[in-house]
Amino acid sequence: MWGADIEAFEVDMNAAQDELAELLEWRRKGPMGKLHNILTYILKTPQRRDEFTNVVRRLYPTETVHTVFVGNITRWSSDYESILRAFRLREAIEDYVRTAIRQNRNGERDIRNDNGLVHDELLPEDWAFLLCVKDILAPFKEWTLRLQVRYSNGCVADILPAMDELLVHLEDLKVQFAEEPHLLTMINNGWSIMDK
Repeated sequence: MWGADIEAFEVDMNAAQDELAELLEWRRKGPMGKLHNILTYILKTPQRRDEFTNVVRRLYPTETVHTVFVGNITRWSSDYESILRAFRLREAIEDYVRTAIRQNRNGERDIRNDNGLVHDELLPEDWAFLLCVKDILAPFKEWTLRLQVRYSNGCVADILPAMDELLVHLEDLKVQFAEEPHLLTMINNGWSIMDK
């Protein structure tokens, strides 16, 4: 998901001396990094979470989900779930970011706005990229759930069909996204892990 050299990315993240350096590292990861920056911004303080919840309640009066969450490495399928939730609350995210940028232009000072949300705003092409990532990750989520529910014993004979199907899925995606370098890198990374 995070590029050809995940170890270098982790080193860069650990070396980031301040919030701005971390922002810039995430932004280099394209739309996924921009989404990460936005979601982290929203969740950073209780006031921002409340502001976002108010936007969600205003735009989706019947919605039961009022917040977003950031994917992490310790929770299976969390990046997929984070993107899925972002799409569910897309209008609220866009409204919130536009408002934050506008407030910054009116004099409110915030390090993320000074060099952040205005540069992390998700454009239509970013949302299109995130939709592709969501579609790429969907079978992984599906198989994770299937294997948890159906095959709790972890027998290799139960897992091999999942691995075969996911490898075929990734092979098909290599052809489909041959002209999309960032997506192709993500797909190749997944394929090399699955092929071990």
